[in-house]
Amino acid sequence: MLEGKRVVVIAGSSGIGAEVARQAAEKGARVTITGRDPERLRAAAESMPPGVETVAFDATDRADGLKVAMVNK
Repeated sequence: MLEGKRVVVIAGSSGIGAEVARQAAEKGARVTITGRDPERLRAAAESMPPGVETVAFDATDRADGLKVAMVNK
């Protein structure tokens, strides 16, 4: 059902966000996790199925929103 779909998980480096990202990746989705801390994102992605991408992003910074908008490009 998620095979080949794009899933972007805001705050995906821990907790519920990380679990949602993990399950989506296991079901074949192309997953990108976002968060403010690049190191936490990297560590989270390494604990997930291969291919999970990361985008460091601060939701309170309007300019950072463009980073997430470009994920599908």
